Amino acid sequence: YDKNPPRDAKPIKTHYKTLKTKEGLSLLEVTLLTGRTHQIRAHLSHLGHPLLGDGKYGVNRADKARGYKYQALWSYRLSFAFSPDSSLAYLSGKVFSVPEDKIYFLSLFDEKGDGNEKR
Repeated sequence: YDKNPPRDAKPIKTHYKTLKTKEGLSLLEVTLLTGRTHQIRAHLSHLGHPLLGDGKYGVNRADKARGYKYQALWSYRLSFAFSPDSSLAYLSGKVFSVPEDKIYFLSLFDEKGDGNEKR
């Protein structure tokens, strides 16, 4: 929470849950309650926990040294809830998912994985 936000700042609300931690990294499940540009990246960086490989909102020299030059940010599931009068109402109730084996950085949190399999 920022007690002195910039005057033109728009409020953001983000819920997150820590799923796993390992060697100074955390795997989070994040739910956006507002939809702002770069919301997850900016909010987590503001809290002192920038994304792995995020050069805009974090200092990623150490990340690059470990071989991570891209953000470890992945939407594994999207679900939609639009009002009936929305032009996107046909998406309401739809859920789109990505198989976990397609998310390259999850191996960082495996018992055996070191994250070097896919970058």
